[in-house]
Amino acid sequence: MVIERDCSRDAKFSSLTIEDAKINGLEVRNVSDNTYGATLSLIKDTNNSAADNDTIGTICFIGDNDSNIQKTYAKISAVCSDVSSSTENGKITFSVLNNNVSKEISVEGDGELRFYGDSKYVGFRAPNDVIDDALIWTLPKEDGTDKQVLKTDGSGELSWGNAVTMQN
Repeated sequence: MVIERDCSRDAKFSSLTIEDAKINGLEVRNVSDNTYGATLSLIKDTNNSAADNDTIGTICFIGDNDSNIQKTYAKISAVCSDVSSSTENGKITFSVLNNNVSKEISVEGDGELRFYGDSKYVGFRAPNDVIDDALIWTLPKEDGTDKQVLKTDGSGELSWGNAVTMQN
């Protein structure tokens, strides 16, 4: 089955549902001669004012378990975390099911990378002003030993080393 339609920004339809036992996938293909790749857009356009933490769209990965019960094994969600015209931050969350508990990783609009465990998280935040054009750290291959710290060589290579103690 091929569905063709105008995919310009102004072209709209309320929903598209494909129910066909012969379809085992959905492909979005760009066959035009422009420099843009194929785009799948999930657009929340209700003509109402958006609110902080509104979900814009979600892609779910659903499959049967061994009891033939459908479970969501993974999903990707996009949220407008702050809709103020001066800030407008977004958030994308990747969720996976682990022993029937959803584990999440999110990328926040303010440069935070969060790893969730239950309702709490740990994470990293990128500085507002990065010194170089890009800064990537390469983690060591193995775990350190007790009381070792993660250190840098100044060129982005991280390794384990002994902590330096200062004495008076």
